[in-house]
Amino acid sequence: MRQHAPDNNQLDDPLESLIQAVSPHTRLTPEDIERLRELDLDLTVEYLNISEAVDRIRDDLGRVSGSIDENSALRRRFNECDTGAARFTDEEYFKVRPIGTFYAHLMTKNGREHLEKHLTAFEKSLVPALREDVDFRFESGGVKSVESVLDNLAKAQNAEGRLKEINKLKDAIRGRIIVPNILAAETVMENLHAVSAQDRHRVVSLRNSHRDWETAFEGRFHFACNVTLAPEDENLPPYELQIMTRIAESVAKVTHPVAINGHIRGQVRLPPVLERHMMGLAMGSAVKDGREYLTRRT
Repeated sequence: MRQHAPDNNQLDDPLESLIQAVSPHTRLTPEDIERLRELDLDLTVEYLNISEAVDRIRDDLGRVSGSIDENSALRRRFNECDTGAARFTDEEYFKVRPIGTFYAHLMTKNGREHLEKHLTAFEKSLVPALREDVDFRFESGGVKSVESVLDNLAKAQNAEGRLKEINKLKDAIRGRIIVPNILAAETVMENLHAVSAQDRHRVVSLRNSHRDWETAFEGRFHFACNVTLAPEDENLPPYELQIMTRIAESVAKVTHPVAINGHIRGQVRLPPVLERHMMGLAMGSAVKDGREYLTRRT
């Protein structure tokens, strides 16, 4: 059941109200809360009222994002199927190896054990290659839970919808890289370009906020690069890797449970003033990260 935050447009502390509204559905650490409060203060100093300044923050993000060099690893195409847009999918790969064929792996004990072994071996091969010349925190997401898969299937309204849910399951095995800043993310992406070019872990799908931030923010407010990699073993499912900064990670924990524009997976509905405050925080975090990146690059 979706929960509703109190509809009070005179909130003295919008961030605190936002944290209270999402806390039952996310795991905010003391470090996350500290980062969010620092971000909230910085944006308040610059924009005064965050919820009223969303359009100004959006404009600033457009200017910052537009200043990133097109030749940066953050934006370069990975292969001939990659159009350079915020999202791309190698349709041929998914025709030859439809994701639905791996669905049964998630639903049986033997299948899940097989995926766990593959996951461990895959990450041991991939992560050191991406760590060259950069330090980051890596978190293995493990094998997607049966409960999560069934929950998504239950939300599909008919058999066709359930089939679509199965066939778009690209994150059965997954992991996350948390970098200190976008410059470090750029280095990770440079390493990923090199790995993908060797066909060791080919990139077959991408959702990249650094290419087109506006498209990337549609429906779900978080600033990251979600990469789908193809294992060399054709009998195994693809692997989803998310790359994001520390502040983007903290913001994503807040935005993920919220239903935005009727997003079906959101469990929390916010009053308009809190939703706009949240949007301002999300885009404002990307503005801060982008400004720091441009300063470091120059």
